[in-house]
Amino acid sequence: MPEPTRSSLPRGSEFASAQEAIPAVLKTLDAAQRILICGHVRPDGDCIGCLVAADAFLRARGKD
Repeated sequence: MPEPTRSSLPRGSEFASAQEAIPAVLKTLDAAQRILICGHVRPDGDCIGCLVAADAFLRARGKD
């Protein structure tokens, strides 16, 4: 299994807008095959819903 690599995404406010950030995030996600998603301790409905949505989105893009 290859070694994990650090993301090439800029941190925080280095993006001027969502229109700039979204393609960069998608490029990083597309470069990975396996992606770990996790919630916080004692997840509420919002947390669980976000995890389910993220899982569906990533699986639709062919990710494990």
